[in-house]
Amino acid sequence: MSIRYQITTRRVELTNHLRREIELRLQRLERRLRHFPADALQAQIAVERQVRRNAYSVRLALMIWQRMLVARRMGPSLEVALDAAVEAIERQVERYKARLRGDYLYERKRAALSPEEREAREHELIEDRALLDRALLGDREAFEELTERELTGLTRYIRRRLAQREIDEAMLDTLLPQILEQTLLVGFERLRQKPESMSLQGWLALQARPLIDRLTIAPETT
Repeated sequence: MSIRYQITTRRVELTNHLRREIELRLQRLERRLRHFPADALQAQIAVERQVRRNAYSVRLALMIWQRMLVARRMGPSLEVALDAAVEAIERQVERYKARLRGDYLYERKRAALSPEEREAREHELIEDRALLDRALLGDREAFEELTERELTGLTRYIRRRLAQREIDEAMLDTLLPQILEQTLLVGFERLRQKPESMSLQGWLALQARPLIDRLTIAPETT
């Protein structure tokens, strides 16, 4: 574990099993934070059993330098509450990283970033370039790693387009994973056609459109 962390509990025993469950989820966060130095990261996890509600609450606070990301979630089990808290922090991490990417593009905003933030973004750029080069050579694993952070936004885009077609919720939940899978497949096959100036998420959204049309427009009857 490179993330330093502290665990506090209330009405819950801190067993080796619980510590391991927490560490497994922190490792998920580490993957998203691999461009940041280990000494910049610290997590505080507070676990509590809610007796009246027969539930568990988890408060997860993640420090990235001086920035604190916080999520508190409840669940019928510790595992469910932990997963929900980590997923909430993952979304906050991606928003923070997206802001860094956006600010880094403009000289004035880039100057307002701390030296550590600029360095983290530069490390990410170097890794992305290496992954893209491998993906262009046909490395599917590199492509999947490159597109991992785009999945949330791409899924939102596909869901929104399907909702605009007035697809009912049950059918939407069926179509969404199919379209997402096919979009990634087509995106990988056509990656060399992506304009350099277009973002990867924008490119994937462009590939999704005809797939959405094909699966949602009923054929004309004569």
